[in-house]
Amino acid sequence: MGAWGIGIFDNDDAADFLGEYEAGGVGAVIEAFEDVIASASAGYVDADVGAIGLAAAEIVGTSLGQPSDDLGEDERNVIRLHEADVAGSADARGLAPRTVDVVVTDDGTSELYDMWTESDSLAEWLGVVNGLRERLNGGTL
Repeated sequence: MGAWGIGIFDNDDAADFLGEYEAGGVGAVIEAFEDVIASASAGYVDADVGAIGLAAAEIVGTSLGQPSDDLGEDERNVIRLHEADVAGSADARGLAPRTVDVVVTDDGTSELYDMWTESDSLAEWLGVVNGLRERLNGGTL
C-alpha cells in the first residue's frame, strides 16, 4: 500500500476505491464492508482490504452530511454522485461503524493497524480514524 499521508484517502487503495465507488455506487460500499467483515471472520484483514473499508466508511460519513474537514474537493465530488443512495442504505449505515472497529484493532488481526503501529504517525492516524468513528456515530462515541 502506497501512502502519502494519514488521511483516509491518502493511500493508493483508498484512492483507487473511489473509481470503484463511482462505477458501482452503494453496492461497492457494501461490498467493501462485507470484504472486511469476511476477512475478520477468517482471522486477518489485509491492509488493502482495511484501507478500502475505511474509505467506504468515509463515503458513508460524508453522505450523511458528516465529511472530514480534510476531505478534498475531488473526493467530495465523486462521493456526491451516489450520496443519496448511500445515505438511504440501512446496510451501509449499519456496517460502516462495525467496519471501522474491525480495521482499527490492536489484536494482531488488522494488517493496516499493524503497519501504522510501525510508523511514527500512529497517534495522528488514530485521531483521523477516531474522528471518522465519531462522525459515523452522530458526533458521540
